Amino acid sequence: MLKDDKNRVFSEKVSYLLIDLTKFAARKQFEKLAGDQQKWCYAIKNMWRLDASDIPEKYDVFHELYEDCQLSKLTTMEKEEYEKSVLEYEDVQDAMEYHRRMGKAEGFNDGFEKGMEKGREEGREEGREEGMKALLQTAKNFLALGIPVADVAKATGLSKEQLSKLKTEK
Repeated sequence: MLKDDKNRVFSEKVSYLLIDLTKFAARKQFEKLAGDQQKWCYAIKNMWRLDASDIPEKYDVFHELYEDCQLSKLTTMEKEEYEKSVLEYEDVQDAMEYHRRMGKAEGFNDGFEKGMEKGREEGREEGREEGMKALLQTAKNFLALGIPVADVAKATGLSKEQLSKLKTEK
C-alpha cells in the first residue's frame, strides 16, 4: 500500500507490487514452467527477446502482452498509423454487422433465397425449351436426309405425329 511519511496508508485504492526478477532464473521453455506466477515472471523478464512463436497458442493473455510490448516499440508516426488502421478496421466490421442485421430485419435473406430458387427454376425452364428446340431441329435434319420417320422417332423419342408436323413445316 502507498503510505505517507508517518507510515499511514495514503490510499487503499492504490497499491504497488515489487517483483525482483533478478532472483527469477527459470531457463525452461515457457510451456514447461509450473504455475501462472512463473509464467508471468518469465514473460516479463524475457519480453525483450521473446518472439510470438515462443508463446504457445493457448496462452492468449501472454500473446496480448507481447503485442502490447511490440506496439510500445513503434515511433509516434507508426503508432498513429496503427491506431488509424485499427479504427478503419473497426468501422468496416461495424458496417458489415449493421448491414447483416438490417438484411435479417428486412427479411433480405429469405427474399434472396426465394429469388435464387426462382432464378434456378427459370433457368431450368429455358434449358428445357432450348433442348426441345435442338431436338426438333435434329429431327428435321434427319428427315431432310431421308431417314425413315420410324427410325427418327426411335432415335429422338418424338412421336410419329410430332415428326409428321415437322416434315410439313419446313
